[in-house]
Amino acid sequence: MKRSSFLLFLLLSFQLFSSNTGLDSSFYAQQLEEYDYSKEISDLPEDTTVGRAQFHPIDELKEEDFESQTLTQGEDESSGLFTTLLIIVLVFGIIGYLIWRYQNSGKNLATKELQAATSVEHAEKDLLNVSLDDLIRNAERSEDYRLLVHLHFLELLRALHEAKHISWVPYKTNGQYLYEISDAEVRRQYFDIVVVFDRVWYGYKEINAANFDIWFNRVNRLKS
Repeated sequence: MKRSSFLLFLLLSFQLFSSNTGLDSSFYAQQLEEYDYSKEISDLPEDTTVGRAQFHPIDELKEEDFESQTLTQGEDESSGLFTTLLIIVLVFGIIGYLIWRYQNSGKNLATKELQAATSVEHAEKDLLNVSLDDLIRNAERSEDYRLLVHLHFLELLRALHEAKHISWVPYKTNGQYLYEISDAEVRRQYFDIVVVFDRVWYGYKEINAANFDIWFNRVNRLKS
């Protein structure tokens, strides 16, 4: 009998404990539903901007934060691309200017204004710095083919010097120039021209217009 009473007491105690626990759980769930979470946000200090931003609705973040971030990144990329293109344009501009400057300086040296030679003797002494155009025009007007042979031969020496076949020096002999020429074909053509020049200028052999034209064509071929 005592044993049965004890078991009944245990059973009643267990049911009472279970009912209290259920009451506590229901009460806790109800408290959660009735709790006003907005108080936590409103109670934040005014300068706690980071905490407030965390409670923004997700829709607002999509519309404002992500959109502004995308625009900022696009502006940075555009600015970087513009700077790169500007640097490339400046570099190519400087290179182009330097090339143009170099080419023009070479042309100026090659086409520098030469002093007009006053005589054949003047030309023989300073061939690289004088122009023979006036003397040649005067000889053509007077049909002085002997003088034309001399003047055009001097022009040939200047052309060979500029082409580095010879090194012109006043009063160097034609034999010396012939020895300096290393190109066999240039040497052969130069020899044929020198033979006529020596006979006409130093040997006073007469030359007419037709023979002069033949000789002058040889000079032009060698100069080219």
